[in-house]
Amino acid sequence: MQRFVHFLEQRGRHYIPDLDDTAYRQKATAFFPGFISAVVSVVWAAIFFLAGLPSLAWFFVLISASQFTSVSIATFRPQFTTGLGIMVGLVTILANLGIHIEAGGYSAGIWALAWLPIMPLAVFLTAGPRGGGLALVVSLAAAVIAALFDALFAESSLEIPRALLLGYNTFTLVVASLMAFFWSLYLFGELE
Repeated sequence: MQRFVHFLEQRGRHYIPDLDDTAYRQKATAFFPGFISAVVSVVWAAIFFLAGLPSLAWFFVLISASQFTSVSIATFRPQFTTGLGIMVGLVTILANLGIHIEAGGYSAGIWALAWLPIMPLAVFLTAGPRGGGLALVVSLAAAVIAALFDALFAESSLEIPRALLLGYNTFTLVVASLMAFFWSLYLFGELE
């Protein structure tokens, strides 16, 4: 894995010569969460399709497609990493808002919006402060939309099997917590 990170860092140095070592490392290591997230989104898409909830599954397909595309392009054209990081972050935020709305808002019980606090940090680490700031604004807007229109969303609530809700919500909380923890370790390590 370190050889692959080194390969990505070298490509970054070739295509984006004006960054510091920390920025190269951030862009190279962003490959792994992006790739893993793309694969996991495919799995969730399959699960939701099998559960008879295609309208939710397609949001996971969208997330996966944006992440596979981004990771593939960034591997061979690192100079596009910043724009791709912003694009994936915004697609992920809006897709999770879409899942929340389509499911029926807060009353549906699916915790897709738990990703909102994570995405601005993910975008910040791959695209820098401007991209992270944009993702933060979009995340906050998504949270406000979810709250303001919750009664409207609840009118068309989907019947999501309890086992699926428990599995997805537990996964979301565990992974979001782990990401926040490890990113905090990384950020504090960079400060030392």
